[in-house]
Amino acid sequence: MATLIRGKTFSPLEQVTAKKLHDLVDEGSVTNISNADCASSMALANSKLANIVDAGKVSGNSLFNLASTPSGAGYLPAANLLAAFPVGSIYINVTGANPGTFLGGTWVAFGSGKVLVGLDSEDEAFDTAEKPGGEKTHILTTDEMPAHTHAHGLASGNGYTYTGGAGGVVAITGSTGNGVAHNNLQPYIVVYFWKRTV
Repeated sequence: MATLIRGKTFSPLEQVTAKKLHDLVDEGSVTNISNADCASSMALANSKLANIVDAGKVSGNSLFNLASTPSGAGYLPAANLLAAFPVGSIYINVTGANPGTFLGGTWVAFGSGKVLVGLDSEDEAFDTAEKPGGEKTHILTTDEMPAHTHAHGLASGNGYTYTGGAGGVVAITGSTGNGVAHNNLQPYIVVYFWKRTV
């Protein structure tokens, strides 16, 4: 027999109605329930069951025999969780666990080696969803180099080459630089991106 706070017990001949049980739950008067069975016709509201669980008044082992997961206040059915991530949604985590294993649906790895940027319909580079762009490294073109000059002298040697021309002697400075691509990455931190496809 279940033990109830305030000394309330049910006699073997007393009919335990759904209303009586609901009233006790609303009062917070139920405790130490174990191995309790509820008839399918009892109409025990999910919200009442959720209230018992939230209040810590049902032992974990006694929940194993429930036919379905409690719902109501404090509980979000799996179907509702999946509805929060419709097809096309992006899920981010750092564990690498495919969200399909706990949310349902079909998910694929997304955006490998890429950062995400918000769509901007006014900027051709960012006006279409899933449009890739950018580069990890970059070699400057002549047009991208800052305008600059090189100072040089006309004394012989010092790495200068002199050639004749219609206008007289032309001084050509020595070559420098190797044209190696420079790092073009913003500060970043690595996570897993998942895209729901089904």
